[in-house]
Amino acid sequence: ADLSARVGESTALAILVSSGPTAEIQYTARAVSPRIMGVDIRVGTRLPAAATSLGRVLLSDTADHALLDEDWEDGLRTIAVPLHDRTGHVLAAVNVALHAAGRTEAECVEDLLPQLRRTATRIEEELRAAAHFTRIPLL
Repeated sequence: ADLSARVGESTALAILVSSGPTAEIQYTARAVSPRIMGVDIRVGTRLPAAATSLGRVLLSDTADHALLDEDWEDGLRTIAVPLHDRTGHVLAAVNVALHAAGRTEAECVEDLLPQLRRTATRIEEELRAAAHFTRIPLL
């Protein structure tokens, strides 16, 4: 919710729930933009991984971000970064979704990507700290 409030756009966290050619992501957390024209995908929704920025970073062990420009739906632009576990494996992904008229692709990379990375780093640090007190299985 903090990231969504800072950037004024919808944000989400998702995990990969299946693999192979029909790989899917599942939304596990959402913060919806207060804008009239926002993106509102419900927690629990599953989508084809390859069709989403979240899925593309989850499917790649090397991508540091993914930017989709109206690939999934006209007028929708999304940018995502991976979240890593303490061993460096991709655990989840977080994104910002916005109306394509709101920011250019370059503005997404310049304005949103640094904030996404800061948020991902903070979440990863919190997961590492929690691991000292709670046994978290490695995926």
